Amino acid sequence: MPSLAGRIAIDNRIDASAIGIAVNDLRRNPERWRDRGSYEEALQELKFMWHVLVRYGEIVDGGWRRDGQEYRS
Repeated sequence: MPSLAGRIAIDNRIDASAIGIAVNDLRRNPERWRDRGSYEEALQELKFMWHVLVRYGEIVDGGWRRDGQEYRS
């Protein structure tokens, strides 16, 4: 999973947009993703990355964190 995170991160961050861009690239250019296995396996990894983001991610540009605390940079 760290290698996938490094591959799709934008400015060292993973967000919904980064995952969406990766999914679109997978759909358009599946040959670029062969190192991740079959199309279905690569898509499953990206889905899992989404679940990890939803469960453990936090807002880092202001707003509220998952634990309800206000984020202050």
